Amino acid sequence: MARAVFTYGTLAFPDVMRAVTGRTFDSVTGTVEGHQRVGVRDAVYPGMIAAAGKATEGRVYLDVDDETLGVLDRFEDWLYERRAIVVQLEAGPVLSADAWVVPARYRGELDGAPWDSARFEGVDLDGYLAMCQAFRRGARHENGS
Repeated sequence: MARAVFTYGTLAFPDVMRAVTGRTFDSVTGTVEGHQRVGVRDAVYPGMIAAAGKATEGRVYLDVDDETLGVLDRFEDWLYERRAIVVQLEAGPVLSADAWVVPARYRGELDGAPWDSARFEGVDLDGYLAMCQAFRRGARHENGS
């Protein structure tokens, strides 16, 4: 069954999503209330945590198939749990989407600072894309494809 996927960090960059999954999806922008995006300690990517009174903007990929969800589950590491969340789309409607959220027990892994997407794009994106492409090559080999 196809799902919507809310992304708020590196995967919100379509080039990163394509490097990880080998797929391109239609997408729209949206906001998740009651959550905050913060940096992960010693990493170039963020985490999203529940936080009253906060909101996180991101990209919602539409019609993501189960196979791609499995790839994304493998890509996201032990720090995250996939959860269904409610997203307010910029165009107006509300929808349910899957997102990888940092559970409360791992908040200590976050640095507490807002994540800087412009810095990521300007400084870290190229190296991150190479890492994502290597992940995808490895994932294809694991699946025998």
